[in-house]
Amino acid sequence: MKSKEKYSVDIFRLKPGTYSYEFGIDADLFQQFEGSPVTNASGKVFLTLTKQESLIRAEMDFKVGLPLVCDRSLREFTYDMNEAHEVLFKFGDEEMEMDDDVYIITRNTQRIDFSGFIYEFIILAVPMKKVHPDLEDESEEEIIYTSETEHTEDNDSDETDPRWEMLKKLKKN
Repeated sequence: MKSKEKYSVDIFRLKPGTYSYEFGIDADLFQQFEGSPVTNASGKVFLTLTKQESLIRAEMDFKVGLPLVCDRSLREFTYDMNEAHEVLFKFGDEEMEMDDDVYIITRNTQRIDFSGFIYEFIILAVPMKKVHPDLEDESEEEIIYTSETEHTEDNDSDETDPRWEMLKKLKKN
C-alpha cells in the first residue's frame, strides 16, 4: 500500500493553476499488479496537473527504460519509452469512467492515485515485436524453399495431359 501512496496526488487542497510532480519508476510499481508482463523498469514520469474550475488535466511524460528480451536472439536489451499521455478528470455527481482517458470524479475526492495509469501506459508501450536494436537493421526478407522435384514438374508442364486433349476435342465438336 505504501508504494501506491508514492504515486498519489492530493488534489482536494489544490487551487486552480498548474502543478508539477515527478515519480520514480521501479519494481515496486509492478509488484502491485498480479501477473504483470513487466516486472521491472527504471526511469521517471513527469506529471503536470492543471486544475480548473470544472476539470483537472493530467499530462504525463514518460522517460522509462524497460528491460525486454529479444524475440529473435533471446538477448536482453533496454527499450526506451519516451511517450506522453493525457488524462482528464471532470467534476461530477458520482465517480465513473467515461472514456479511456476521461474520468468523472466528485468535488470531494481527496486524492488521485496515478499508479494504475502509469502502469497501464507502460504496459501498453511494450512493443508487440521485441527486436534487439542490433538486429533491427537486418532485412526481413521471406525465404522460400524450393526443391529439384518442383523444378522438374515445371519443365514437364509443357506436355499436356491426355485427358485434357480429349476434353479439347469434345469442346471443338
